[in-house]
Amino acid sequence: MGIVFRQSVKTTIITFAGALLGALTVYASTKLMSQQAFGYSRNLLSQAVLASNFILFGVHNMLYVYVYKYDVHDERRKVLFTISAIVPIIITLLFSIVYFALRDVITGLYQAVDMEYVLQYYTWLPIYVLLWSVMTLLEQYLNSQMKVAISTFTKEILLRCINIILVLLMGFGYISFHSFMLLSILVHIVPILLLLRIAMKTEGAGFSANWQLFSKSEYKEIASFAAFHLLINAAISLLINVDTQMLGILDKEGMATVAVYSVCILIISIFQIPYRSLAAAATPMVTKAYNQNDHKQVKDLFNRSSLNIQIVAAAMALLILGNMQNIISVFDSKYAGIGIVVPVLMIGRLFDMLTGINSEMLSMSQYYKLNFYITVLLVSVIIILNYFLIPRYGLVGAAWANTIGFFSFNVFKLFFLHRKMGLMPLSKNTLLIFCCTLPPAALCYLLPSVNNVFADVAIRSFGITILFAGMLLWLQPSPDIKNYLRAVKENKRLF
Repeated sequence: MGIVFRQSVKTTIITFAGALLGALTVYASTKLMSQQAFGYSRNLLSQAVLASNFILFGVHNMLYVYVYKYDVHDERRKVLFTISAIVPIIITLLFSIVYFALRDVITGLYQAVDMEYVLQYYTWLPIYVLLWSVMTLLEQYLNSQMKVAISTFTKEILLRCINIILVLLMGFGYISFHSFMLLSILVHIVPILLLLRIAMKTEGAGFSANWQLFSKSEYKEIASFAAFHLLINAAISLLINVDTQMLGILDKEGMATVAVYSVCILIISIFQIPYRSLAAAATPMVTKAYNQNDHKQVKDLFNRSSLNIQIVAAAMALLILGNMQNIISVFDSKYAGIGIVVPVLMIGRLFDMLTGINSEMLSMSQYYKLNFYITVLLVSVIIILNYFLIPRYGLVGAAWANTIGFFSFNVFKLFFLHRKMGLMPLSKNTLLIFCCTLPPAALCYLLPSVNNVFADVAIRSFGITILFAGMLLWLQPSPDIKNYLRAVKENKRLF
């Protein structure tokens, strides 16, 4: 776990850099756009991301896996590349036919206050979806070619920098909001061209229409693989985006509510960054041990990674909740609702983090299909709860629907893994971690506010970090912390 721990620290730092750009974009948008306009721009992006999973039909996952089956000089690679390029275009055309045929039905779902935006940019969604789909496809292909850095840079850094520039140009009057919306869509051509240029330089890349190179059974196998991943990707994307879409339709304030919820989702995504980094670093080692039938090693890695995830979850919860009033003060009064919604959302995501890498364990086990069925069930539960709670409670209703769904989802996986695989992420050390949070939580409650927001954030964050770290060193709920500190002392470097 020492390697995992160090890799997690590195990955977390890099990921935070990308998240900072995203946060700056959102912050600038809340200051320079009307709440309604910002909410609609986030809603349209959410629609494009959601629809792209259906447009791609799983071919990006198929290309990622199947490209390794053939030598770089095998023309079948180029046929796969051609299939992957054609499928999104064909499905986008079919989607557009249905989409425009149902124009009155779809636009009629939205609130009257949002109708101007909905009608004005209705025709641009298929273009947005296709561009996002092509970018995702190229990104996945480059990941398969071990060019993860450039694909990550293009999407997380380059695209976000361009978006910040567009927001500033619009906010200071150099371009209109209409131009901003169109450029926000068309700007995806830039990363697409860059990724395509790099992809075409990789060995074996290219296009071929020699369809006879694959037999009917091979095409059936490829289609089956892609279709299964379509279902998985669609379920996960729905899980991420369904709240935003249903708020825009069901809440009486429409896109203004979506704007507030988007800020809450940003805060929650930052909250989850260390967890995702730890999970990504731990999963390969757990997978290797599982495939070697080393059950003792699997259990040890699972338990230790779970403890480390619980520690970072507790730390992030303390830092965010301890500075909640400061976060609220940074935004306009119209965004005050984040003070209620963020803690509610955090309950569900915190429990998800406390249960460790349970989803990853299911994915690598013989019960891998269960993950898909549980995700579909979770999405269904959240949709039903949103339908009843949003009209009555608005933002808070959506937040509770999300939290109830995540809590139920993880309770089931918790008991399933314990029964079938003998794994339990919660232990007496979890209680020790909870004890470590009490002094810093008390400090946040008792510490008087400082007039300067930045000074208050610095003081509170420093106090939380010192107290929490001190409690961790005293109670030592995870052996990896002690091992990491020993390695730092011996090697004279952090990583």
